[in-house]
Amino acid sequence: MKKTIKIFISSPGDVIPERQKAMQIIKRLNRHFTDVKLEGVFWEREPMTATKDYQANIVYPSSTDIVAVILWTRLGSELSSSKYVGAYTNKQPITGTEWEFEDAYAKAKKEKTPHLALYRKRNDKIVIDPEQVEEMSRQQKLIQSFDNYWAKNDDGSYAMAEHTFERTDEFESMFEEHLKKIIAKIVNETLTFKANWLEGSPFRGLQSFEAQHASIFFGRNREVNESREKLQQQINKGKSFLLITGASGSGKSSLVKAGLLPDLQIAGMVKDVALSRVATFIPSDDVPIKALMSAILKALPELRELQLNEENLEKHLDDLLPIEQAMNQIAKKENLSETAKVKLVLYIDQFEELFTSANIDEAMQEAFINLLFKLFSSEHVWVVASMRSDFMSYLDNFPQLIALLNDGAEYKLHFPKETELGQIINKPAQEAGLSFGVDDNGKGLDDFLRESASRHQASLPLLEYLLEQLWEKRDQEKNQLTFEAYEALGKLEGAIGKKAGQVYEKLGSQAQKAMPELIIMLASVSDSSKNITAKRVSKRQIDKDPAIKACATALMAKDVRLLVSAKDKEGLEYYRVAHESLFSHWELAKETILVHKKDIYLRDQLEKRSQAWKESQAKDKKSLFLNDGLPLNEALELLSRRERSLAIGVVEFVRASEEHVKKRKKRNRFAIGTILVVSILVSFFMYSVKMEAENLNEKLGIIVSRLFSIGANSSGEKKVDEIMIYQTIIDEFKNSKEKEIIKLVASSYYNMGIAYYNRLLAKLASKPSYSYQS
Repeated sequence: MKKTIKIFISSPGDVIPERQKAMQIIKRLNRHFTDVKLEGVFWEREPMTATKDYQANIVYPSSTDIVAVILWTRLGSELSSSKYVGAYTNKQPITGTEWEFEDAYAKAKKEKTPHLALYRKRNDKIVIDPEQVEEMSRQQKLIQSFDNYWAKNDDGSYAMAEHTFERTDEFESMFEEHLKKIIAKIVNETLTFKANWLEGSPFRGLQSFEAQHASIFFGRNREVNESREKLQQQINKGKSFLLITGASGSGKSSLVKAGLLPDLQIAGMVKDVALSRVATFIPSDDVPIKALMSAILKALPELRELQLNEENLEKHLDDLLPIEQAMNQIAKKENLSETAKVKLVLYIDQFEELFTSANIDEAMQEAFINLLFKLFSSEHVWVVASMRSDFMSYLDNFPQLIALLNDGAEYKLHFPKETELGQIINKPAQEAGLSFGVDDNGKGLDDFLRESASRHQASLPLLEYLLEQLWEKRDQEKNQLTFEAYEALGKLEGAIGKKAGQVYEKLGSQAQKAMPELIIMLASVSDSSKNITAKRVSKRQIDKDPAIKACATALMAKDVRLLVSAKDKEGLEYYRVAHESLFSHWELAKETILVHKKDIYLRDQLEKRSQAWKESQAKDKKSLFLNDGLPLNEALELLSRRERSLAIGVVEFVRASEEHVKKRKKRNRFAIGTILVVSILVSFFMYSVKMEAENLNEKLGIIVSRLFSIGANSSGEKKVDEIMIYQTIIDEFKNSKEKEIIKLVASSYYNMGIAYYNRLLAKLASKPSYSYQS
């Protein structure tokens, strides 16, 4: 029969994270030890559920086997009941922490049990609530009094074992090692350690760790705690938002999904929060706000009971009343106490896709970010996002977001150091009961892996992929990762490229020719800096070409996993590279992208334009077509090279632009032809006018000469005037073609025609000068 070892955790309210981590460690070790049963005990002085009672079913510290006391800035509240008296000092009134400590100490002093350990947090980063200044001062005096009494040694150190730490992750490592040693001492034998992870490989390859992998997610304790504390600081400011940034392959998604989010879901990890619902999504899954609504509804199905769905939820979020109502329903259903709170935690994975996806324009980006501000500015919602640091410049267009980041809302994630890499390698292996081969010099494979990974800053995805491949090729009889497999796989630097190369070599000739096309389809160059990112491609598009489909199937094989599949919100399947490191560590992929980067960039831009064209109203579509010349020519050339791999929407858009330009050119040719014909007719007409005008000049000259001659011979009795000349001309030409010519010219060319004939008459008769008017 297993021996039960009870471990009592005594801690006031300022070290809640350490208390929760201690309980996690106890549960994890309990799953591993076959010889003993570990049982964690602590008094919940601020019960989260209405049914729990601080006084009920009390287990005294002195009745347990191990007591760990964790202190920082306070000892807690004094116990009201008169029965609580210091077991060693007879102190009364006494705080709960002091009472627990003395109860254990008095028993240990007499009987050497329970094993008592005191942990002291030495960290000056204390956030003091202005309303709690007086209480903090009182607590400091209590701590000082406690120190003065129990510091028995000359150097001021505690008489019993005292362990100091600065950060929560330091406490985790320290507490686990101490606990193992004390348990081994209690049972007086070497403990048998059993495997706990039985779900296949404990390594994730190029895929991120999910919530269900929290028990095999190691090496990031410090980052998990720091990011949680960062979020806590933002919560205190009333802006519950945290953006985790880092280079590609630094482990952002895994940190959040397998580290931070599970932490936030622990009751009491954040003060007064008893329950958290989590929603995770990628903004490019759909129209971003629609994707956000779907994620919220998935996390809070209670909203559907309020007759809300993806179509109408956004309209009801002005005051966030529906979310508050859902929270109240949850609290009632879980029978939470009045002080216990429920939170909705939104995680936006790959936040950069809000800015790089073809289907998301600036207006949609702005609307999405405005809604985020509304959500995380409320008391009900926390928002966490992760983003590649090389895309941070996109945020410059949103000054309110930049201001928030500058005020502490950004957590910069770096690549793990050598010690952390050792944990990433060894601890998941321990969970799965794996061992590492040893070379002739006694050096373990795990040491080779750690040292090799530490020499390459961006090695985390390479390491995870190699570890997964080593597991696939493990010695199953010994359950051991071997040097033979390590060499065969190409070691750390060559594992991805070698595996991809082996897949390529096994393909038929048609599939090999199609592989570069698949690589182009899976890569994206969506920004001006030409950064390479992974692109989602629909299964339907892949399946259009049998050769491309064969390539995708080979890369997705169980023992390869360089390509993964998933489904979007509509249930449509899509493919994506497991990690962008494939583009940089597979020579074929690297060369293909280098040669065809311009095509990839052009395709991405066409996808954005085609999406805008598709969603526009009919009256606006013409304005969105590609212009004649370079834009259309480049698009048509792209179609001629790789139409089979382009999205249907892009092909339709380019073809529609081409047809639009053709129609416009046809209309232009007709207009030019019409103008040319008119020009020829006008030229012919003007020539006729000129010929007739020359005849007219001759006739006018004869008439005018005759009139002047009559006037000269009239001996002054008969004066030739303007009316006479005008009337003579009209009478002479009243039935003639010349008169119509004069009128036509005058009416068609107005002043130009009139001025011409004025000059004509003036030339024929210098005085007087007469004007013809129709």
